[in-house]
Amino acid sequence: MALRDVASYGIVVARADGRVDSFQEKPDPFEALSCMASTGIYLVEPGVHGPHPDQPPFDIGGELFPALARQGLPFFNQCLDFEWLDIGRVADYCASFSA
Repeated sequence: MALRDVASYGIVVARADGRVDSFQEKPDPFEALSCMASTGIYLVEPGVHGPHPDQPPFDIGGELFPALARQGLPFFNQCLDFEWLDIGRVADYCASFSA
């Protein structure tokens, strides 16, 4: 059995129709509200964006996604059956070449 720590991923709580009720960016494993992890593949409408470029940095997973869910704005997910290789960390990226 292979497991990954939920603290490495954004965790999604969603309804049966795909509407996202909450998004936790890399929560402590004991605080994770579900076992559904984001793969980091996003499609975002052009009108959905963070602050203006001259403002401080804005984190998509830590700020934008939780705000969309909290405000009840249209924010949906799809659970898909596909092969996924997480290369979000340098070590994972390098390991993908040796596999």
